[in-house]
Amino acid sequence: INGIARFENSHMLIVVDKDYKLLYQVKAEKFIITTGSNPRNPSDVPFDNEVILDSTTLLGLKTIPKSILVLGGGIIGSEYGSFFAALGIDVTIIDKREHLLPMLDTEIGIHLQTALTDIGLRFLGNKEPEKITRENNQAHVTFKDGTTLSADVLLYALGRTANVKQLHIENTGVTLNEKGYIPVNALFQTAVPHIYAAGDVIGGPCLGSTSMEQGRLASRHACGAQTHHFPDFYPIGIYTIPEISSCGYTEDELKYLGYHYEVGRAYYYEIARSHIVGSNVGMFKMLFHAETLEILGIHIIGRSATEVIHIGQVAMGFNAKINYFIDQIFNYPTYAEGYRVAALNGFNKIKKKT
Repeated sequence: INGIARFENSHMLIVVDKDYKLLYQVKAEKFIITTGSNPRNPSDVPFDNEVILDSTTLLGLKTIPKSILVLGGGIIGSEYGSFFAALGIDVTIIDKREHLLPMLDTEIGIHLQTALTDIGLRFLGNKEPEKITRENNQAHVTFKDGTTLSADVLLYALGRTANVKQLHIENTGVTLNEKGYIPVNALFQTAVPHIYAAGDVIGGPCLGSTSMEQGRLASRHACGAQTHHFPDFYPIGIYTIPEISSCGYTEDELKYLGYHYEVGRAYYYEIARSHIVGSNVGMFKMLFHAETLEILGIHIIGRSATEVIHIGQVAMGFNAKINYFIDQIFNYPTYAEGYRVAALNGFNKIKKKT
């Protein structure tokens, strides 16, 4: 059914066309809301689809700008910023936080900022925008510290909001949380049990992979099929240049939790495949328990990071120890052999201490 849907009550919605002419009435015992999210567009930002853009309207650019300001150093801002920098565009990312992508393992984040600097991207942290205007076909930003910046294009990438504005979900008894998302339980049921929600509309992690699994689990439970809870850990893929992927604990989390851990590293310049491809930027970082040797976290930055992360994910799923990778033979030359190099690096540190 193609149209605009809105709830009349908790068991019926209507579908209208773009002119709000009624097309259908749909009644059901159960509903699953998977309407996703939209870029956050504050009313005081003069979006114009030409110079001041969000991550959706950015895709409609007709020409490549010479310069671009990116407000927001999260995943979307960092990904688009790196894409444009790789094209030779003058890119500046601005964020109120000190580093890009603060959710990353700190060491990986430092490697990312170094790599982005090498391709010409500039990052300015600890800065908050106060006023955004368009002047002489350029975007101008005045910051709270009194400084100003301008560029041909501005990408506003400071958050997203649940796509529920037209749903009239208040007619169902479902309410939104303080961040504007639909709260759900472990089975993806809303406060109204026969109405489910999954994906970006319920908030983080807001990844295509996790949203698909949430939708699958919600559908199985709604249809009475056997199901299970959403996994406790899963890989995160960030498609910056270079790309990043991780699974499990970060080093800061292990310190906070009081784990006795060790770190194994393998740099891309140590891996033959990197030399063949022609890019030595990147590293494998393997966190493991210093006594049991159980793998606690895998963090990779570099080419094919989002592909090879799954090897570590599967190993962690079976509570593997680092000597599993030490004792295995990997195809040569591959990026995957970085696991073995990192495991050997970490294991040698343990041996030296004993």
